[in-house]
Amino acid sequence: MSLIMVVVREILLEFINEFDDLLSQDGIFLLSHHDFDSAIYNTDHKQLTRDLIHCFADTQQAWQEHSDGQMGRKIPGLINKSVFRNTATYQTMRIVETEFQSGNYGYLMADMFTSAIQHHFDYEKISNWRSNLEALHKSGEYFFAIDLVVAIIQN
Repeated sequence: MSLIMVVVREILLEFINEFDDLLSQDGIFLLSHHDFDSAIYNTDHKQLTRDLIHCFADTQQAWQEHSDGQMGRKIPGLINKSVFRNTATYQTMRIVETEFQSGNYGYLMADMFTSAIQHHFDYEKISNWRSNLEALHKSGEYFFAIDLVVAIIQN
């Protein structure tokens, strides 16, 4: 594990442990994050879709100090190292959408692909990919899903 990942993990553990003082009696603390690289699109461009998802998940954007497209699946490990290790339960929820429209997560993620990683891919390929999502939406065949990992801590 790189030194930067060790430092990030320690910062996150400090953050999580601070909730021990903040959580009231009978309180509930939810910590969740999605895994960008768990995104699933129904598309006619299978390999490009995989490449877009993984490139986005692994790309640190200018405004980010760190980037980890697998953060959600690391939450249980972080909690297991925290003061909450004996009181936490975990769930993985899958966000599912069947409409490609503004405001939906799959639509927003497609926007993030085109803005954050467009310099890694041919513009025409991304444009065709997005047009395919719109066509699948119109034909009723659009599908998007992404996993959300949730730690539930009850005091």
